[in-house]
Amino acid sequence: MAIKVFHRDSPDRYMPIISNDARLVIWPGVGANTANMNYVVLEPGEMNVPHAHSESEDTIFILEGTGSVADLDNDSVLEFTAGDAVHVP
Repeated sequence: MAIKVFHRDSPDRYMPIISNDARLVIWPGVGANTANMNYVVLEPGEMNVPHAHSESEDTIFILEGTGSVADLDNDSVLEFTAGDAVHVP
């Protein structure tokens, strides 16, 4: 079947290096060619390890809360809040 349905509560893999609750939902490990979609919960004060993606990009949609993301290429920090989408080329 060419079309597949995935659910965040049935992830293919958990990624504790991202956060205590990081779920890989769609990624090359389940047959995607270039796309990925993850579900991540960061608790207050919890942060992802600063890193860069040399061969991919991320788009992050904020469901609730506030936070910030560091732009490592331009040495700046951008604030975000619920309803924002953050695109990291």
